[in-house]
Amino acid sequence: MKQVVIVGANHSGISAAVHLSKNPEFKVTLLEASDFISFVGAEALLWVLGIIKDPSHMGYTNPKKIQAKGIDLRLNSPVVDLDFVHKSLTYLDLNALETDSNVSISSQTPSAETPIPDGGVAQDTAKTTITFASTIDPAIIANPGVPTKIIKYDYLILATGSRPLLPAIENTHHKYTQTVKNLHDGKALKHLADNPDIQSVAVIGGGYIGVETAEALAHVGKKVTIYQSDSQLLTGFYDSEIIELLHNRLLEHHVQIKLNHRVDSLDDIEADAFIFALGFRANTALGGEQIARLDLAHCYLVDEFQKTNQPQVYAIGDCASSFNNVTREPTYYALGSNTSTTALIAAHHIMGIKTPNLGRQGANAIDVFNLKLCSVGITLQTALANGMKADASTCMDQLKQEDFIENNSQVHISVVYETETNRLLGVQLASDTDVSEILHLFSLAIQEGLTLEHLKYLDMFFHPTLNKLYNFVIKALHFV
Repeated sequence: MKQVVIVGANHSGISAAVHLSKNPEFKVTLLEASDFISFVGAEALLWVLGIIKDPSHMGYTNPKKIQAKGIDLRLNSPVVDLDFVHKSLTYLDLNALETDSNVSISSQTPSAETPIPDGGVAQDTAKTTITFASTIDPAIIANPGVPTKIIKYDYLILATGSRPLLPAIENTHHKYTQTVKNLHDGKALKHLADNPDIQSVAVIGGGYIGVETAEALAHVGKKVTIYQSDSQLLTGFYDSEIIELLHNRLLEHHVQIKLNHRVDSLDDIEADAFIFALGFRANTALGGEQIARLDLAHCYLVDEFQKTNQPQVYAIGDCASSFNNVTREPTYYALGSNTSTTALIAAHHIMGIKTPNLGRQGANAIDVFNLKLCSVGITLQTALANGMKADASTCMDQLKQEDFIENNSQVHISVVYETETNRLLGVQLASDTDVSEILHLFSLAIQEGLTLEHLKYLDMFFHPTLNKLYNFVIKALHFV
C-alpha cells in the first residue's frame, strides 16, 4: 500500500484526500496545522448577517466524517521540515501539549495587542503560547519543548493554502485589529459585529474580502469606510464602467469609499475597529529553495498535472501556480474554484489517470447589496498594461422583452477582446438579477481560444418570458 501524505486540510487538501481514499491501493494521511477544517470564509459573513444561526453548522464536513472514510486526519500537526531525499516529513505534535501546564495552545487570530511575526506564532518567555493564524510558518517555530514526529511518504501533496497579507504600517497596536481568513477570524468578526461599543469600522483593502466584509458590517448598523490604495475597488476583476455600479451601490447603503488612499498609520484614521483585507499570499514556507516558485507570486510552480520539480511531490489549491489561458503564462489565482479542480487532477495522476489541467480564466462573482457582479478572463486595463492590443464593447440592456414583462432587470456587460484577432479576453457582468450562469459559456470560450465570430452567431434559445431575441450577449458582441 502506497502512503500519500497531504499537508493542509482545507478545501483542496480534503478534496484530494477524499478522492484518494476511494482507492484501496493508497493510505492517506492528512496533516493540518490548526484545529479546524473545511471553513469557508464567506460563512463568517453569513454568520454576521444572521443567515447562519448556529456556527457549529459552518463548514461542509468535519473530522469525524473525514476519518470515517479511512483517512488518517491529524489536527494541530504543523509540518516543520521536508526531506525530499528520504521522502519524509517532520511535524509538531501539538496535541501532546494539551496537558502541559507550561504550554498553552490557542487557535486565534493574531491581534495588535500581541504582535505576531509573519507566519502566526507568538512566544512568551514566561509561558510558551502557540497562536494559530490560518497556517503556521515552520521557519519560526523553534520551541524545543514541542514533541516532533516523522512520517514517510510515497507521494506528497502540498495543500498549504494562502495567508492574509498584513500591512507594513505604524501604530498597529489597536484593541480591535484583525484579518478575515479562518474560523477564529470569523468568531472575532461576529464578536465585533455584536459589540455595541464598536460603531465605526475601517476596512483596509478594497478587494473581494474587503467589500464583502464592509457590506456585512454595514448591514448590522456599523459605520463602515473602505480604504483602497488604488483608483477603484476590485482591481483586476472589473473595468471602470462596471465597477462604478458597485461604487454607487455601496454609497447608497452608507458605505464610504476612500480611493487612492494609502494607509501608513492607524492614527490617521478615526475608527473603533480595523479590518485588514489586503488580499492573500501563497503559504509556501515549506521546501525552501528546493521547490521551484513562480516569481513575485511565490507560489509553488507546477506543471499541467500539479507536479512540482521534486519527484512525487504535488501542489494544489491556493499554494500552487495556474496556467492563465488569456495571457498564456503561469500566474497565481487565490480563488476557491481552483481547489477542487487541482485536487482532482493531482489525485488522478497519483492513481495513474493522466488528466491535465487545461488552465484557468479566473472566473469569479460577488453579490453586494443585491448587485450581482461576475467576471472571467482579464480586464481591458490589464490587457493594455500587459502590452496587448485590445479593446472592449460595453452596453446595457433589459434582461427580458420590454413590451410586456413587468419588473424587468437591467444587465450591464463588457466584452474585452484582442483587436488583431478578435480573440475573447474577458467578460464582466452586473445586474440585480443573477445572470452568472452565462459566465460558464464565456469561461469555456476563453479556455478554447474562441473569437467573437464564434460567439456572434451561436445558437442561443429565445423565450419572451425568459430573455430577448436580441439579448444582451448578442448585442455586446455585435457592437464590436
